[in-house]
Amino acid sequence: MTMVRILISSVMLLAIAANSGFAQRNSTTDTARVYSNSLVIQDSLNVQKQVDNLQQLRADLLTGKPTLAFFYYSVACSCTAAKCAIASAAIDSIPELNGNDDSLNFSKIDAYLVPEAESLFNLMIMPAVVYYGKDGEEVNRIEWGTSREAIKRLIDHPEEQQEPID
Repeated sequence: MTMVRILISSVMLLAIAANSGFAQRNSTTDTARVYSNSLVIQDSLNVQKQVDNLQQLRADLLTGKPTLAFFYYSVACSCTAAKCAIASAAIDSIPELNGNDDSLNFSKIDAYLVPEAESLFNLMIMPAVVYYGKDGEEVNRIEWGTSREAIKRLIDHPEEQQEPID
């Protein structure tokens, strides 16, 4: 659905440019059209990757191993974008989440590109780091503010209530 919105938006922008007389046949317009088309293709690839990540998360929840999921927005207001960037850096700094630990599944989902993740996983606040037990059920989560230490505590002691960092 998101890919369709991106394609429709791109077509509408090209139609507006053509109707305004801006898009006359010249090398500048051709370059702009190629650039616009490449952005649409790149956006489509990003969306598909995130859809694949979402499907992988759903499969991971059925493996019988605990799973950690990081939900974030790649596009948001400045305060949410800052919180998502900080949480992403914290996630990236934890070696267990970079394929070095077979005892824990890990998924990183951009909920801006796959908005259905919000309803599927009951997400109200971004970013969110959610820990799922071996049975695939949610055990605990950290929303809004987080740090490397808070995420490691969540992994090591998922049953303990985690407080968001402001």
